[in-house]
Amino acid sequence: TVNTLPVPGLNGPVTVCVNSSNVYTSDPGMTNYSWIVSAGGTITAGGGPNDASATVLWTTTGIQTVSVNYFAGSGCTAPSPTVVNVNVKPRPMITNAANSSICSSGSINIPIAADLPGTTFAWTATPSSPNVTGYHNGAGPVITDVLTNLGSSIETVTYTVTPTLNGCDGNTADFIITVFPVANVSFNPNGQTFCSGSTSNILLASTVAGTTFSWTATPSSGNVTGFGPGSGNTISQTLTDLGFSVETVTYHVTPVANGCTGTPNDVTVTVNPRPVVTFTTCFDPVTTTVAQPIILKGGVPLNGTYSGAGVNVGSFFPGLAGVGNHSITYSYSNMYGCANNATVNINVVNPPPFNCNGMLTDVRDNQTYPTIQIGGQCWISANLNYGNTIPSTSMQRDNCIVEKYCFNDNPANCGISGGFYQWDELMQFSGTAGAQGLCPPGWHVPMEAEWNSLFAQYISNGFAGSPLKLSGFSGFNVLLGGTRFNNVTWSFTGFATMLWSSTSHGPYKAWAHGLNTFNPSVSFYPSYRDNAFPVRCLKD
Repeated sequence: TVNTLPVPGLNGPVTVCVNSSNVYTSDPGMTNYSWIVSAGGTITAGGGPNDASATVLWTTTGIQTVSVNYFAGSGCTAPSPTVVNVNVKPRPMITNAANSSICSSGSINIPIAADLPGTTFAWTATPSSPNVTGYHNGAGPVITDVLTNLGSSIETVTYTVTPTLNGCDGNTADFIITVFPVANVSFNPNGQTFCSGSTSNILLASTVAGTTFSWTATPSSGNVTGFGPGSGNTISQTLTDLGFSVETVTYHVTPVANGCTGTPNDVTVTVNPRPVVTFTTCFDPVTTTVAQPIILKGGVPLNGTYSGAGVNVGSFFPGLAGVGNHSITYSYSNMYGCANNATVNINVVNPPPFNCNGMLTDVRDNQTYPTIQIGGQCWISANLNYGNTIPSTSMQRDNCIVEKYCFNDNPANCGISGGFYQWDELMQFSGTAGAQGLCPPGWHVPMEAEWNSLFAQYISNGFAGSPLKLSGFSGFNVLLGGTRFNNVTWSFTGFATMLWSSTSHGPYKAWAHGLNTFNPSVSFYPSYRDNAFPVRCLKD
């Protein structure tokens, strides 16, 4: 019996991708299978003498072979195995996989490269959270997207790219794109309003961690100073309003996080002007502890407040303040609630030793005056000579300057007949009877009742003129040195004079008393206040 020689069958893929496992099968039911693969493949399963199949892992590209032989049931074997040529194709590999970062709303344009020409690419895109948008799955040699980060945290999009060549997929590679958020800026407080010379304190914050801030500053006009560009987490600048109107400084703040410029925002500081406050010394710069309270004035604008040692309800009390050089402050707040102040000094001294009928030294200018005791009153027995000489053609004004006229506008005459004063100037523009007025500290302008007491020492005013004149016997020594009437004329020179009383006579006049050469009496004269007469001072 002659048996036919067997021809082993062999089935399996003849075109494969490298690093793929493929199953090859032969005729079943035979014995002594002999499987052989070329050096580019490895049998990983089957392939034994009793196996009708073999699983081959192809690890080398190119033409590889797999063969099989066996014994047939007749005991015959083929003279040669059956051989199959297998084309093992390569898998492409991405060569430029890398991570990168962009700012929100930035574009990506990522070319993909592989080690083998002709490779094609496809990818899937995976976001780190729903806060990032603009990604898509796709295919092609370049990944292009516009990615937006809607939140405040750093987000990513992972592009997983698969390379393919001739039906063989290579290993995937990830391109991870970091998408930085848009930094914002918020202000605490969101704007400020304060007075000129104050310092801003605006804290800058962002919902994006690590944000830094820089700003530019724009003033409303050239009247505001102290602003400037800067950086940091706090806008702290001392702003000064040089004018009289409300000014502003607008800060344009730009946030930057992760190298990305965020959304700018503006905050405005309003600078209210401070009032211009002046304080002119409208009172004696030197006084004594026994002086009357001094009504404070001279502060501008009006309706401010005075403060300092010895100050109470707008008056300075020398005895309360005590000896020393005291500062008095005038403070004023404007309609914006902004305050300013000015300060002057007043020196309080102990009164110099004095006995009536002796000489009085005026601590304000060191002039000396004779005094006379008449009854229970101590009088200065000379006309007051205190203040600054002005022409008699000018009115004496409430200007914080003590003003006087000298007879016939000759300054030398003030040394003889004293100064001539309009009543309001003499009274320091106070209508209070018995006020110190321009008299030395501790003395005052006599009231009508006090004049009448003096006259009563000589029976009455009808007889008091003769003893009170310079030619009389009282020591009061009235000099008949004339007057200055409101028509700017000097009158009664050498034969008459008027002396002021601190008692007013209606809104336009005040009492005065006249003496002359011809009569032994003292007259009662309701004089217009803008007439100018000498004054005799009476001790408090």
